[in-house]
Amino acid sequence: MLLSVIIPVFNERQTLGAILEIVAKCLPNVSKEIIVVDDCSRDGTREWLKANFPEGVQTGSSVILDGDGHLVF
Repeated sequence: MLLSVIIPVFNERQTLGAILEIVAKCLPNVSKEIIVVDDCSRDGTREWLKANFPEGVQTGSSVILDGDGHLVF
């Protein structure tokens, strides 16, 4: 089973990493795809997404937010 989670964001640069980490940890025995849809953020959200997902899709069994605010898969 695959659970699809769609997260619409607008100006969530400061919270998005933590949100993704929490969502990834929920239901640990369920495979998930997490889709983030940015609605023209102006606070650097889009740039943060591009930096953390440089090739688009990332896969991993866990997601951790490091001390610099970057995702580690």
